[in-house]
Amino acid sequence: CVILDKIFDSVTYLQSLGRSVEFVWAPKESNKANCATEADHIVPPILEDLESTARAIGHQIWQNEWDSTDTSLKMVKATVRRWQYPVTSRRDQVTICRLRIGHTNITHSYLLTGQRRPQCENCNTRLTLNHILTECPLFVQQRQFHCGREYEGSDDKGNT
Repeated sequence: CVILDKIFDSVTYLQSLGRSVEFVWAPKESNKANCATEADHIVPPILEDLESTARAIGHQIWQNEWDSTDTSLKMVKATVRRWQYPVTSRRDQVTICRLRIGHTNITHSYLLTGQRRPQCENCNTRLTLNHILTECPLFVQQRQFHCGREYEGSDDKGNT
């Protein structure tokens, strides 16, 4: 059974980290819980409960691995949970994702072309999406226009 293999792998992994694992069955419905506490025998776990537990264990292992890695993506996405997108086209979802992680043609095409990393000609600093959207004084008017209000907090270096 695939789910049992996943549970076994998860338990083995946790034990290799020096953690002990106990299985406790917690029925989904409260009336089942009341009946279970009154019962003198152990009620076998329901497959659905096992799948849910295994999924949670797997998710926790994945989160622990994510937490232990050193990546700049954690600034954008601290957890491994799925991003929630509004109902949009696939193309819009890709655009939103690329904006979230800061990977755009203007900031990352140098990796494919073998050119030098782009610099902001105005600020003489690394050209990043964050720099363009929040820091660079060249884009203050555009930020004011698109925010629909007076853009706050930009000093002479464009810092917010």
